[in-house]
Amino acid sequence: MIREGIFSDAKAIAEIYNYYILNTVITFEFDPVTPEEITKRMEKYKEIGPYLV
Repeated sequence: MIREGIFSDAKAIAEIYNYYILNTVITFEFDPVTPEEITKRMEKYKEIGPYLV
C-alpha cells in the first residue's frame, strides 16, 4: 500500500535508504542519513507534494 509518509516513518525510511547508500551505487549519496535528516527532507518537500511511502 502506498500512502503519504508521516514524520514517525522517518526512522524506517532512513534504515531502508541507508542500506542502498552503503551497499549499492544507485544513490548519489555516500554517507548514511539520520531520521532527523529524513524529517527535514519531508518538511522541505511537502510544499511540492506528498512524501510517499
